[in-house]
Amino acid sequence: MKLKERQALRKAQVRQYRQSSQTAEQWCKTHQVNIHTLRYWITKLNQSTQSSATPKQPAWVSLAFADAKSSSPRSCLRLRKGAFTLEVEAGVDPLLLRGVLQALQEV
Repeated sequence: MKLKERQALRKAQVRQYRQSSQTAEQWCKTHQVNIHTLRYWITKLNQSTQSSATPKQPAWVSLAFADAKSSSPRSCLRLRKGAFTLEVEAGVDPLLLRGVLQALQEV
């Protein structure tokens, strides 16, 4: 049996098992499949599903200024997310800010 045929067979078997109301042991005994083979393919398919899922997009964060009535220009912007705070001073180098944001996005 070729690799793709075996993969298709195992996917179908995992799908049949999941749709049944049987335990893994019961299903394997009924269908003459080794329990370790079934568990291996369940794990393998779960991993491939997780790795092929689209990565989560970053959520937008609401910004609020402490003194919204003030008309004075801001000299600093603070972004907070949990215990993390990013403080951006006025006149910051845009390339530096971009580099910092890209590094944070990767974390």
